[in-house]
Amino acid sequence: MNDEEIIKLFEARDEKGISAAGERYGKLLRSVARGILRSEQDAEECESEALLRACGLPVVSVNRAEYSPGLLPGYER
Repeated sequence: MNDEEIIKLFEARDEKGISAAGERYGKLLRSVARGILRSEQDAEECESEALLRACGLPVVSVNRAEYSPGLLPGYER
């Protein structure tokens, strides 16, 4: 899928745009994020959030610095 098609999906708030953009740019997004964040898990979260924001979909994120282990089920530092 080319960029114009992806943009049209984003403009329509179609979640297929996220998949298409992820296939086309996901590796690049993760690589840049990993270089900055030095964490594969954080890089994956960054990629997901960037794609959701690009599509205009709501993003719910948790600032890990505000929480300590035990406050959220399954949460570990």
